[in-house]
Amino acid sequence: MGFQANILAQRFGKALACLLVISQVAPVMAESSQPSGNLVMSDDVVEYHIDAPTQIPAVKTVKPRLKPIVEAAPAQPTLAPLEYAGQFRLVSDDVVEFSGEVDSASPANFARMLKHNPGITTLQLHDVAGTVDDMANFRLARMIRNAGLTVYVPSYGSVRSGGIELFAAGAYRVAEPGAEFLVHSWQDDAGYEAGDYPLSDPIHQEYLRFYREMGLADEDATGFYLLTNSASFDDALQLSLNDLERYGLIG
Repeated sequence: MGFQANILAQRFGKALACLLVISQVAPVMAESSQPSGNLVMSDDVVEYHIDAPTQIPAVKTVKPRLKPIVEAAPAQPTLAPLEYAGQFRLVSDDVVEFSGEVDSASPANFARMLKHNPGITTLQLHDVAGTVDDMANFRLARMIRNAGLTVYVPSYGSVRSGGIELFAAGAYRVAEPGAEFLVHSWQDDAGYEAGDYPLSDPIHQEYLRFYREMGLADEDATGFYLLTNSASFDDALQLSLNDLERYGLIG
């Protein structure tokens, strides 16, 4: 009887402990949003089984972000060919001709010709009388070089004074036998000529830098520049094709 009484006391103690647990857990579970549970007791084990929820919460779906539709830029209208722009004249789809003097409007006119006639590959010098704006002449010459054009002087062509810079600007230079090249010294607004300034003067260096940009070696740039200024402003020196070849301008 003593052993059985002891077992009963142990079981009674466990049951009492379970009742105390239930009295503490039940109020909390009543207020909680967690699933309900059942307490299962046996002689030696106290288990608490959690019941699965009867309703599964709805899953929120996220709409994928759509990539913005990028519309293609409208095609640029094709410009109509331009036949004339100042001293420039379109000879064919790939040849433009220059005649007259280079003035302050010449670079802009040349830019218009290239824009309207993108197939141009050759600039033909027909009758170039020189320049009335040396800075515009340099700009035009550099535009010719940047466009990669061939500069061509036919047998009946004449290139005089500052026109020689336009010929030097060609990425390729072609002169037919009989083409005329006449050069002379420049003259500034005060009436001074090239020979009145030492070669180290900045005004000379501008020309020398230009000829080096056009691909002439330092020695050839200096030699050719001095040759072009060897005749006075009021005179002229005719260059031969051999002169041009000697300084690396053709050949």
